[in-house]
Amino acid sequence: MSYQMNDYYSPLPPAASDETGPTPVPGWGMSPLRAGPPMVGVGASSNPYDTPAMQVYMAVATVVGAACVYHGYKRTGSVGWAIGWGFFGSMLPIIALPIALAEGYGKPAKV
Repeated sequence: MSYQMNDYYSPLPPAASDETGPTPVPGWGMSPLRAGPPMVGVGASSNPYDTPAMQVYMAVATVVGAACVYHGYKRTGSVGWAIGWGFFGSMLPIIALPIALAEGYGKPAKV
């Protein structure tokens, strides 16, 4: 059996091809062009993050994440806590911002 260089980059296993029918491994042999139903409408996209609501949410999450970085650093003086607060603020902005405000936004922690 001889292999060519293109055989190593094929998404199909050596024994499977489009002519033999479905492959035993789900997902092999699927083209990204045939992966889902066709999108209709002007400017239709298969990207779920293209909706205006998601874009607003991602912008808010970015701003809250930056604000939480500031809060985490000013509160503890630690870069590690600033990174942690930034991650928390960007992942869960609706929860992180009220917690930061309740702690006293940017005020040092009382020991």
